Amino acid sequence: MALLNSGERTLVNNTPVVEIRWLSIHVNRPLKEPRISDKFNDFCRKIKLEENAKPRAYFLQITGNMREGYWWNVYGKPIWEQISKLEEILKQNPSYNKPSIVLRNSMKHLGARDTPCLVYFTFLIRNRKLELGVHFDTNAVEYIQGNMYGLSELQKMVSRKLKLEVGTYRHHCDSLFVNEKHLHSLVQIMRQIETKSGT
Repeated sequence: MALLNSGERTLVNNTPVVEIRWLSIHVNRPLKEPRISDKFNDFCRKIKLEENAKPRAYFLQITGNMREGYWWNVYGKPIWEQISKLEEILKQNPSYNKPSIVLRNSMKHLGARDTPCLVYFTFLIRNRKLELGVHFDTNAVEYIQGNMYGLSELQKMVSRKLKLEVGTYRHHCDSLFVNEKHLHSLVQIMRQIETKSGT
C-alpha cells in the first residue's frame, strides 16, 4: 500500500492512471510456487480482465506453446526468432557479456500501436546458474504478474537447455501504472493481503 500511495496521478495514452516510476523487483527463487497468487487472480476477476489478456495466455504465447494471438505476435515471435542463436552462443561461451534479446526496434516501433513494452532482456550465467534481467519501459499492474510468470518460465526453459540451475530474476520498469478505474479493486485486494499478513 505504501508503494501504491507513493504513486502520482497522470495520463498514459490519454487514460487516467496512477503511476510509480523506476521500479525494480528482484526475485531470488523465481520458480517458487505459487507464481501467480490467488489475490492477483481475484484482481483479474474484479476488473473483468479478458481471457486473452490474463497470465495464462501470456505464459503460453511467450514460451512458444501457442503461436498465435497478440502476445505471440508482439513478444513471443521476436523472442523465438532470436533465442536459438543466443543459446548456442552461451553454450560455446558461458562468460559472453552481451547476451541480450532486444524486442524494440525504434525505426519500426516508435509511435506505433503494437509496440512491445518489454524493451530487452538479458541472460547471464553466474555460478552455474542462469540469471535473467528484464527491462520494460512501461508495465501495467494488470499484467505484471503474468509478465513475470511467462518470462521466468522462459528462463527455466533456457536453463534446462543449457543444463544450468535457475538463478535470480530481475524485473525493471521505468513506469509501473494502474488504470485509475481499476484502482479501487487493487486497493481492496492489497488491504486483504495486509490484513491476512498482519502488516
